[in-house]
Amino acid sequence: MLRLESETGWWLVTHPDHARLAGAFAESWGNELFLPPEPRENVLRGIARHDDGWTTRDAAPQITRQGKPSAFSVELVGKYSAFEEIDLADYLTVRNRAVRLIASEDPYAAILISMRTPIVC
Repeated sequence: MLRLESETGWWLVTHPDHARLAGAFAESWGNELFLPPEPRENVLRGIARHDDGWTTRDAAPQITRQGKPSAFSVELVGKYSAFEEIDLADYLTVRNRAVRLIASEDPYAAILISMRTPIVC
């Protein structure tokens, strides 16, 4: 789940919804200044489906100790502290699931999706 706090509560966006929107934006990539991604269909599929592994987890939001929906938020994205709300093992499970869900349909897209998961040392 992606979380944004507002004056009246929380805006929650599921990861798959975010990915579909990213895929819709990516369909416009390519113009006289830069080439479209290639192989186009595989890249667009990878973008649109990169967060499918979150579907089950996003369907049952959890509440943090601070009373917030457990999610990636504006203040946490791109920071290691994002994993203070989302257990690293859970994160790696959903990332793995995302790759496995698309692998039989589009191996190229699966490789692209797998590259989004950081290597943890």
